[in-house]
Amino acid sequence: MSEAGSISKVGKKLSVLDESGAHLFLSTASNRNHTISKVLADLISEKKQDGVYVSLNKECDLIRKKYIKPDMASSLIYYIETSTHPKDHSCVNCMHVSSPYALTELSLAVNTLLSSGKFRFLIFDSLDTLEIHHNPKIIEQFIHYLAVMLHKYNITGIILASDGKNKSKLLLSIMNICDDVTELS
Repeated sequence: MSEAGSISKVGKKLSVLDESGAHLFLSTASNRNHTISKVLADLISEKKQDGVYVSLNKECDLIRKKYIKPDMASSLIYYIETSTHPKDHSCVNCMHVSSPYALTELSLAVNTLLSSGKFRFLIFDSLDTLEIHHNPKIIEQFIHYLAVMLHKYNITGIILASDGKNKSKLLLSIMNICDDVTELS
């Protein structure tokens, strides 16, 4: 599928993402940046929703520069990041978790923000990074916990993952946990 085709498909899918729960978005590495940009543009610019962006491998300053367009209200996004140390940290609206290995700390950070009632969506970037740091059973338990929290607090959750020809046992299990799956590759 062409890049334009993927972006169009993302836009069509987002128009029905007004329901709470876990929505798995599968895309190729080459389409990932466009997927994230379109998701953020729709939720921030068009729907004017506050949200949480959880990043396991990118600093919030980089996310802002890469995905947040000048006409978007960047104050609507709160970041949870695990990629940097808090020293020399200049990003506002950001919570730092010590490491991608610290899933309990990450769970507490997510729960704190979602339970505040301020946020309408959460983007989790990404399942692939979790696979680098954790075994499949732990990841499955974490995503299940995340899906339960999304429903509990009536939040739309978008979990990003890479799509491949051969779906791993873990990915198939996560697909069963999520409310729906959109393949964008």
